[in-house]
Amino acid sequence: MARVFEGKRIYLNDFVLPSQPRVVGKTFVDCEIVGPANMYFELDNSVDDVQPGLVDAVSLSGERQFYNGILFRNCKFRGCTFHRVTLFLELKEVLRIENLNWLNWISPMPPADLLTDQDKPSLIEDQSDQLPPETEEETPH
Repeated sequence: MARVFEGKRIYLNDFVLPSQPRVVGKTFVDCEIVGPANMYFELDNSVDDVQPGLVDAVSLSGERQFYNGILFRNCKFRGCTFHRVTLFLELKEVLRIENLNWLNWISPMPPADLLTDQDKPSLIEDQSDQLPPETEEETPH
C-alpha cells in the first residue's frame, strides 16, 4: 500500500481492515479524512495546516486500553480536512494542542498537575541555537 496520499478522499472505514485497525508511517497531504470513525493518535503523529472544520476531541487518562477505533502511529497530516471523526489523545499530547480552535473538546481537560515533567510538552524543542557561544577558558601555561 502507498506511503503518501495526496489530494485523496480517504474513507477511514474502507482504508483499514477491521481486524487490523492500524495506520503506521503514512503521510496525507491535502486529503479529506472521512468517518464516522474514532482516531487514536498514539505516537509520533503530526497535524499541520488543518483546513476549517470541527473535530470532536477526547483526552484519555492512560489508565485504560483504547480498543474502539483506528490507531495512528508515526503519521503526518498536512493541509487535510477531517469530517465526522473523534480524535482521542494521550495526556501529554492534550496540553500541547488543547487550544487549537478546530478541536471540540467533549471530555474534561486533565489538570496540568497530573503530568510528570517528562510528559509536559516542551515550548521550545531545540534551544541549542539560542545559547550564547562558548568562550575559551584561559588555561595556565
